[in-house]
Amino acid sequence: MSYLYELEIQSFPNGEECERYGIGIFRTEAEAAETAERYLREIKGFRDYYCEYTVRKAELIGRDGIDIVHTWTGWNIDEEENEIDLLCGLMYEEEAAAVAAMETAKAVNSRQEWVLNRWQIGKCEWTEGFEREYPDGSIAPTLSELREGLQKLIAPRTMCGIELEYSDQVLYGFPLAVSEQLFLVAEDDDFLLNGFQVRRLRDIFELGDRKGIYQTIAEKEGLTDFEVPDVDITDWRSVFASLQKLGKHIIIEREYAPDFFRLGVIEAVGEDHVVFRHYDADGIWQEPARIPYREITSVTFDDRYANMFSKYI
Repeated sequence: MSYLYELEIQSFPNGEECERYGIGIFRTEAEAAETAERYLREIKGFRDYYCEYTVRKAELIGRDGIDIVHTWTGWNIDEEENEIDLLCGLMYEEEAAAVAAMETAKAVNSRQEWVLNRWQIGKCEWTEGFEREYPDGSIAPTLSELREGLQKLIAPRTMCGIELEYSDQVLYGFPLAVSEQLFLVAEDDDFLLNGFQVRRLRDIFELGDRKGIYQTIAEKEGLTDFEVPDVDITDWRSVFASLQKLGKHIIIEREYAPDFFRLGVIEAVGEDHVVFRHYDADGIWQEPARIPYREITSVTFDDRYANMFSKYI
């Protein structure tokens, strides 16, 4: 039994505008992964915006060493015109065999769209990169531009407004630090500081400063005079290690899943997850749970809600 490896890169994989790019089919998993890393490092768009990749292993129905292979895919289209419910088959040397397999799949699986693809093994089918556009046709800022924009606001302690991929509400506050993956901000709630948040850089949709009267009021009212917390925001692991040392009650959210809100304490920090013990809205402690870093969108601490609960729990 032989296998081949299909590489797909997803732009904004958790957002409302997820785009999928079929890159190619490779003889080894290592070759597919190396190609993906090269795209994320060198190719326009893939290097500039947040992307993830998947490598799908599929059985080859045919002879080893062939150069051309055929695959089929079925999918649905949601209300935002995103491709969902993807269904993929095996890989076939003969086109007729791939067509027959796709027709069999159609008979038992309801999908809005079906496509048969012909691939040259080892050849990259998408090479020109891409740019992300806003609805008005303007080009969205890249990760490096967002990082530079935040960096310019840190030293002068400038208030800004941050639009996020998953929320209609704007986050207002003072950027305090930024890393390759994350940024730290002190939240402003109608001219009242309400704790600190660590968020993913990749989730920023748009960034703008609030210079003018908002900045003037903030400075006159002393909102810009506060101590920056000693939290290492290199990655989520360093964030949780820092907060564990501080012994604070914190809030963990996964805002792509609105019901995921956890308030509690850190019990252990792993390589790819945090062990977190939280309590519910009635203040009743729940069993500790492992929360993967890849599922976390934000961590909040020293806000009024968490601090008030921590006094009585």
